[in-house]
Amino acid sequence: MTKRMAVHEEGLLKEVLCDGALEFPGSDSEKMEYQQSTRPDMERRRSSKSVTFSRQGICFVTSTAFARTPLPASPQTLSQVIAANLTAALAVAGAADEYGQPRRFKSTQLQRETKIARSTLRTLKTYSTTREVNPDLQTLNRIAQALGIPVAFLLFGSNEWQALLRAVDDMALMLVAAEKLEEEASLAGPQAAVHILRKLKVYPFHAPSQTGASEPQQQALDQRNESRRRTTLVAAALAQAAARDKKSHKRLTALAASLANQTAAC
Repeated sequence: MTKRMAVHEEGLLKEVLCDGALEFPGSDSEKMEYQQSTRPDMERRRSSKSVTFSRQGICFVTSTAFARTPLPASPQTLSQVIAANLTAALAVAGAADEYGQPRRFKSTQLQRETKIARSTLRTLKTYSTTREVNPDLQTLNRIAQALGIPVAFLLFGSNEWQALLRAVDDMALMLVAAEKLEEEASLAGPQAAVHILRKLKVYPFHAPSQTGASEPQQQALDQRNESRRRTTLVAAALAQAAARDKKSHKRLTALAASLANQTAAC
């Protein structure tokens, strides 16, 4: 039987569709809770609920509730993101003091370790609203290695970190869908990530059934679906290339699907 239960997600009351078509892999007594909570500024309205998964069925959020609202575009330019990230990283990357607190990693030390010109580092660290810098990948890679982080972290703005966090939050659902596809022998190739989104009914996007869509609206919807499909396939192709066994292949495919589900579509 299909049931609906109310949960709070980001301060807005949502409905969750519980459908027994998917099964949680485990014993009848095993359960997993997917917590939904509101923003801190919605504390008065907070009424946190949980969606329970069991072998009898899985509760998952429908496309109107589960598909995340894309984060607004960051106002920062790439130069500003790099400058902010370098400033934050250098503030704590130095050796610890006698009390165990991190010291600043001096620019002169970074220059010595990376062999990057002082003027280049100064330019990269300068937060400018009028000038855009264009560092080469080798320069960024040297800095990342000296700081002990992936080079991608230097390019992550607040939107990317928030999208990653939301993707991690949704991994439990993605993995359950991936388990089902694995049982159906349908987890091969990047297309499997698209199948995961279909299983969870967050893709493709549909016009409201009550009113339908005009021709321009349908064209926009088609473009959005194509963008999500392409994003999902590319993310899965990149992630699956790092798989070392069947388990990591499944988890990386689920992660790619979850990340793609956070990406703003056209």
